[in-house]
Amino acid sequence: MITKYFSILLIILSSGCRENNNSFETNPVGIPEVAREEFQIILPKSGDLWLINETYEIKWSSLSKAKYVVIELYRKNTLKQIISSKTENDGSFFYTVNPDLVSSNLYKIKLYNFDNPDEVATSNYFTIRQ
Repeated sequence: MITKYFSILLIILSSGCRENNNSFETNPVGIPEVAREEFQIILPKSGDLWLINETYEIKWSSLSKAKYVVIELYRKNTLKQIISSKTENDGSFFYTVNPDLVSSNLYKIKLYNFDNPDEVATSNYFTIRQ
């Protein structure tokens, strides 16, 4: 008997505590809008291995109208190299791994719109080795 009342009390309390979350903008059909990513890095992928002095493709897809992008190399959250300060937003850039870099599995690529740094993408971690 007590469990029955306890269950009813829980149902009443939980239904009274629900918030109506209308923070999403909706399209005319009423489906919540999903944040649009202007760039997505395709290469390097998580777990890729890049060797010093070898050349690799940095590849991305773009919904941005950016004419140019900036490409940077980070280890953890520290900028290690500006790979390109301005290159065409054509989805591909070839990079020869700098011999001054230390071996680590915590490298990532950051790519952003040259004219609007708020349009940004960061790759997953990948490895650079000697």
